[in-house]
Amino acid sequence: MSKALIAIGVGTTDGSFPKLKGAVKDARDFHAWGKSQGFDCTLLVDDRRKVRVADVYEAIDGYVRQNTYSQIIVYFSGHGILKAPDCELWLMSGAPRNGNEVINVQGSIINARSCGIEHVVLISDACRSLPTDMKGAALNSGQEVFPYIAWRPPLPEVDVFYATLPGDIALELPPDPTVARDRGLLTQCLLAALEGKVPQVIKSTDVNGVAGQIVPSRPLKAWLTSELPLAASDISFKLQQHPDVRIESDMPKYLSKLQEGAGATKLFPSSVATAPTCSTAHVMHQSAGKVRRLVAPREPVRGPRPRFGQSVTVVTSTRAFANGKASQRDSIARVFQAANPAQYVRTGFVSQGGMIEYAMGERGAIKVSSDTHHSWIELDDAGTSTGTPRVASIERVALRFSNGRGIVLAVFAGYVGTVVFDGDQIATVNYTPTLGSASFQEFASRSAEIEVRRTQVAIAAQRGTFSLESPGLEDATGFVRIGEAVDPTLSIYLSYAHARAGKFAVIHEVSEMLTKCSQPVPFDVAMLAAQGTGGAFPSDSPGMPMLTQGWLMFGGHEAVLPKPLSQARQFLLPSLWATFSPDGMSILERYIQTKD
Repeated sequence: MSKALIAIGVGTTDGSFPKLKGAVKDARDFHAWGKSQGFDCTLLVDDRRKVRVADVYEAIDGYVRQNTYSQIIVYFSGHGILKAPDCELWLMSGAPRNGNEVINVQGSIINARSCGIEHVVLISDACRSLPTDMKGAALNSGQEVFPYIAWRPPLPEVDVFYATLPGDIALELPPDPTVARDRGLLTQCLLAALEGKVPQVIKSTDVNGVAGQIVPSRPLKAWLTSELPLAASDISFKLQQHPDVRIESDMPKYLSKLQEGAGATKLFPSSVATAPTCSTAHVMHQSAGKVRRLVAPREPVRGPRPRFGQSVTVVTSTRAFANGKASQRDSIARVFQAANPAQYVRTGFVSQGGMIEYAMGERGAIKVSSDTHHSWIELDDAGTSTGTPRVASIERVALRFSNGRGIVLAVFAGYVGTVVFDGDQIATVNYTPTLGSASFQEFASRSAEIEVRRTQVAIAAQRGTFSLESPGLEDATGFVRIGEAVDPTLSIYLSYAHARAGKFAVIHEVSEMLTKCSQPVPFDVAMLAAQGTGGAFPSDSPGMPMLTQGWLMFGGHEAVLPKPLSQARQFLLPSLWATFSPDGMSILERYIQTKD
């Protein structure tokens, strides 16, 4: 069957982002490589006209509709923003001024899994840093550029090549003695490998019954993971770029077919390896009596970058989080492990590190209590003078905090949900059986083990690195089950990790296990399980995703998404857990009270 390539290069956006000198030429080079491989190719670059989301969608949809392609590669070089972990946005020419001219990468991947193409590859030579100004922060969830088609097995295998880790920038190299133009570091490394200049990634196999040499995705991942950071440090010991590559395909699928005699070349000449004397943000190199920028980031670093969940008022860098510095890990671990809510409530919520100002359920406002360190709401008031338990009729609560932001969470009878803050952001939400519940003793006897696991998972999820490669995920149901009880939060994190790898059957198993244990299925788990079966939009509590990435992964459910949820999505703030501005909370509070 045929193969297709869509090469997108957007060097100029409509806003505060600087022009990327190499984006268009990078896309042209990738387009030329695709032509040399015999791909049917579409080139979308902005050197003569603006590139629109509609252009990308129409190009992809045109190939999908023909139903004759076994592989589609989508290459993008330009500006990127990370809305939250696994919530990538690509900026087209009209963004950020036009908030609709943004591509939702994760949502596009979800739709790609239903398109009927055996092998889908996305290559993103773009930053994955958080917004640095109000226009960036106000960007909506973006548009999907793969059409949604009714799911049918087998599901496609999707490979994704991100230029850098979540929260970091991608580097654009200046001209040097070997290449007389600016170009992206990931693009240069990829093209070198795909053109046969890297023996480590070349494999021998039969291609359509003829012996040949190919470049598959898995050896390419291993080489990029080791080579790209070295390529950055060759330019300057102060520069860092670590790719994030996610591979599902195996041989005989491949990216490039090579001519005999492919050999290696040196990627970066020593003449540009002079160490800079100032920060990565503005690396300068003295050459021939002139000062020039040695490396221009694909997104400007204007002071430290904001953490997930914070406003655009910058307070700290995400690089330490992304690179896992011990001091940061220890600090956040102490935050995760600080709260012990069992002494407060039987069914309800406790806020640790941030105060609840207002709470509302289906029947209206809920009383908020507080002390000097916590605030909480109790939903099971069987012990009060009324003697009437309310928890059975409350499936979701909307919580507004002292910083003006809010979140909607599911209520699980017999569990207390602890909303854990780190600074101004929600770090995680832990559901724990309450004192006197059937599951309490089991949890209490293994509390140390459970807390360690929760902390490790929450840190990895915050960094955007929790995946099937994380330890302990071999037994999916055992990962979330503790004796006869389950951990709802771990079931949510686990489901997103498997969705990221296209393992929707495992998510379905987790959903069934929760049901058999007579435990409520969190909406996020039910929605992701339905993605793999084409099932209906779930009604599970709280009726909407609790993690931000879920709001960008509705897939085929977009067509039936309730209007209030579609409206509220525009007010999502950068955060792992779906956190909304006051305007967004007003919409969701009205929705909760009017929903049948």
